[in-house]
Amino acid sequence: MIDPSQISILIADDHPLLLKGLGDFLRGRGFQVVKQARDGSEAWRFIIDLKPDFAILDIDMPYMTGLNVADLVYKNELAVNTILLSYQIDRATIKIGQQKGVKGFLLKEDALADIENCIYAIAKNENFISTSLQDKEALIEDIPSLRLDKLSPSEKKIIKKIAEGKSSKEIGELFNISERTVEKHRSNIIKKLLLENGQYALMNWVSGNKDLIYNL
Repeated sequence: MIDPSQISILIADDHPLLLKGLGDFLRGRGFQVVKQARDGSEAWRFIIDLKPDFAILDIDMPYMTGLNVADLVYKNELAVNTILLSYQIDRATIKIGQQKGVKGFLLKEDALADIENCIYAIAKNENFISTSLQDKEALIEDIPSLRLDKLSPSEKKIIKKIAEGKSSKEIGELFNISERTVEKHRSNIIKKLLLENGQYALMNWVSGNKDLIYNL
């Protein structure tokens, strides 16, 4: 069980009412809200000084956007989980955000309903997008990390070995399971990743997403 009192959070938003409302909500749920910033530059200074566990960042802020701040966190390899907050989030925003290490994407209309689940999901090394966006299948299908989140722990171990170039026989020997069992896992992985069931479909997908797979 994750203790919210052990999780430190910075919130950055240039809308005072949303900033206060989200901060009050998280404090009421037991989280440590260490700072609240009203622009991107201030948020980045606080992140450098305080190294919070989470930074919730409005995409559209003065001086630096939430994406700019997330990019600095990523490039400086800080152990800060970034969450983007906006009134509108599309597929392109999610792709760009993930390239900058963003783990969570929240619509402002869903913020209070989803923020707690978002934090806990990321704490368990999962990605999260707002509930209302999860209903848009076309959006999810095009996000590799969200496809990987569907895999079971066993399937994640196997896809890591596939990414290393191991054959089904070699994987079976490593995990002390039959080659047939490995092939069954491969079939399930293909279905969960929404791939065509062709001979090279899985290998091609794995080849293009190795960084995500190695971080599972």
